[in-house]
Amino acid sequence: MPRLPDALFARCLVLPDASFCQMPRFESRDRFWEIELEDRRIQIRSGPLGSAGVATVRSAHYAAAARREYERLIATKLEQGFTQVERPRQLEEGGVEELEAAVFEQLAAGRAAHEAWAVLGDALAARGDARGELIAIDERLARQPGPGLLARRRQLLSEQAPRWLGELARLDGPGRPLGLVWDHGYLAAARVGMVLGRLDLDRWRLGARSLVPVLAELLEHPLARPLARLELAALDEHGRRDFAPAMSCLLARPRPLLRELRLGSPAMVWSRDGRGRVRRRSGWLPLGDLAALAAPELAGLRRLTLAGRQLAELPPLPAIVELELFVDRLTPELRRWLLRGPWPRLRRLWVVSELRDPWRREPGDDGPGFAELVAALRDGPLRELGIQGRTALGELAQSEPLELDELRVVQLGDAGARLLSSRCDRFAAVARLVLVDARVEGEWAALRRCFAGRLDRVRAIDSAGGRLA
Repeated sequence: MPRLPDALFARCLVLPDASFCQMPRFESRDRFWEIELEDRRIQIRSGPLGSAGVATVRSAHYAAAARREYERLIATKLEQGFTQVERPRQLEEGGVEELEAAVFEQLAAGRAAHEAWAVLGDALAARGDARGELIAIDERLARQPGPGLLARRRQLLSEQAPRWLGELARLDGPGRPLGLVWDHGYLAAARVGMVLGRLDLDRWRLGARSLVPVLAELLEHPLARPLARLELAALDEHGRRDFAPAMSCLLARPRPLLRELRLGSPAMVWSRDGRGRVRRRSGWLPLGDLAALAAPELAGLRRLTLAGRQLAELPPLPAIVELELFVDRLTPELRRWLLRGPWPRLRRLWVVSELRDPWRREPGDDGPGFAELVAALRDGPLRELGIQGRTALGELAQSEPLELDELRVVQLGDAGARLLSSRCDRFAAVARLVLVDARVEGEWAALRRCFAGRLDRVRAIDSAGGRLA
């Protein structure tokens, strides 16, 4: 019996609760054959190229016997002239590139692409590609959601994603290194990495000490071309590497459809101090040099979230519409960057720090203050502002009233609440005031009297999503 190819073993992914390989795929001139081994169970799927095929399941009395049968079946297919492939041939053949380009062009221009999607879906369905049905389902769901459509969508993705993505599909899911969002049979959003302290690369046996190779493989996949949202959390177990290698992957090709990018994630980690006592502290990932954000490959970027420390270099980003900063501290360099801009399109600015009063300047600090930033942004399109600390609140109350759709104040205390109540006339042009992680029980009634229906209160920052809840 011919020996199982070493390349097949190299593609195996072993999890702690099961022992199995991804489903290797073999193709002949007009047929495909896939096989999967899980403990004593062997599943086979086969059929004409372009179809979903028919699945059969076999079981053995012992895992060792199942392994021998698995190897024998593969050897037989190789003798019959089948060859192993990395992904279905339908993803590599031509014929739909122009239709895909028409869809992506519409999306890049910010226009609805219903007609282009319909044409692409018909072409894929004619070839037996399951993406054709997914396009039709998502188009119908956009008009009228229904439980039957959602169930069929889940079924198709559970069947097809392992075939399309290979080993990447094993890494996808809650509590796993990847989180993928599908739309019209393509990847619309992706999370790569996990919150600091929760990533265990040994568990996944990837043969690498970071997730950068996984990111590179994901970004180069044909189904990731319309990726619109990307979140990069901790890519190595201890959060020691910055995002420079990841940015290199992003710049490998133009990404005009990438609209939202999030780098880093604040998290609470436990550590021991000098006396051996367990303390909870903020765990911030190093961001590093982010000059690559201004590269032409990322010209479509409109929303940027940075959550981390050690910001070494930030370029001008005039196309950004929404900017959210979660940092350990506001350095003079970061404040100068915010003041320098230019921000001709900036509608949202949130600045949150580990310090309770990040805008307070220490002696010798020559960086600009919050009042200078407000003056620079006053004549722009700014409509949402997130601030933190008594200094920023006080300077905002003393400046000319700022017209905003929303003002978010983080970690407000009783002293800050009294300031808001006493100067509420300065905030008359604020349509909505949101208090995040506020401790104002003694002043809540006074705030309600001043701001009435414009006042809202929410809990702390969502560290999993990095957003102000």
